[in-house]
This record gives sequence, structure tokens and C-alpha cells, in this order.
Amino acid sequence: MTEPPASAADPTPPEESPTEGPGSSELAAAQDIQRLLVICSGLLALVAAFLDLDYLPGSVLGSAVVGFNLHWTIGFVRSLLETGRVAAGQVLVHLLKFGASVLVLYLALIPLGVPPIGLLLGLSNIVFAVAWHSVQRQKAASRDSEPSR
Repeated sequence: MTEPPASAADPTPPEESPTEGPGSSELAAAQDIQRLLVICSGLLALVAAFLDLDYLPGSVLGSAVVGFNLHWTIGFVRSLLETGRVAAGQVLVHLLKFGASVLVLYLALIPLGVPPIGLLLGLSNIVFAVAWHSVQRQKAASRDSEPSR
């Protein structure tokens, strides 16, 4: 019995490859933002721990909530781009995820008494990560557009 050619062994057509499919550049950007979010969260936790601030638990929890939501949203969008349709179950899970995030933040604020400023710092990490990503992208674009001498 002969082996099928390598191209026949892969049932996924090249145009639907996750790295080359529709929205692949957006997904790559989202994954880059996710990586930058982890870096920003780590830096924030280090600064809060170094300065002995009471914001450390809140900033770590806020960062975790943002990271969790970003991770699941990227998966949701990837699934949407791959299938081209939205299933009712996916939307329900997406809404439940945000509801769980709100519940976690509520429980952190009211019963546990986590400082709201710490939560706000942790939740705002996404703004820092997106700004950092935008600066990196702008630098790469200006480097690519410079004429060769």
C-alpha cells in the first residue's frame, strides 16, 4: 500500500490555515496584545510589591479578569472566523463569562474589601498593552516605509 502525498494527508486547504486565513493578522495582533498584557501585569505586580502598596491583590485580580476575558474573546473570534457563523451556545458561554467576571469583581469589592484603585489599575492594563502594541506597530510601519539609501 502506498502512502498518500503530503498534500493529500492535510485535509485543511491552505486558504483556511489559521495563520493565513481570514482575520489572521487581527488574531496575531490580539495574541501580541495578550502577550503585552501579561508583561504589563507582571510589571504592575512587581511595582506594587516593591513599593509595598496595598494595591497588589486588586491589581493582580483585575489583571487576571482582563486576561481571562481577552483569552476567551480571542477564542470566540477565532471560532467565528473559522466557521463563519455564531452558535447560540457560544454566545451564551460568552455572556456567562462576562457575568462571572462581574461577580468576581463584585465579590472582591464588597465582601473581601479589595481596594478599588488596585482593581482599576489591574483592569486598565489592557489600555497600557494596547497603547504599547500601537507604538510597536507604528515603529515597525515607519521602519518599513523608510526609503533605502
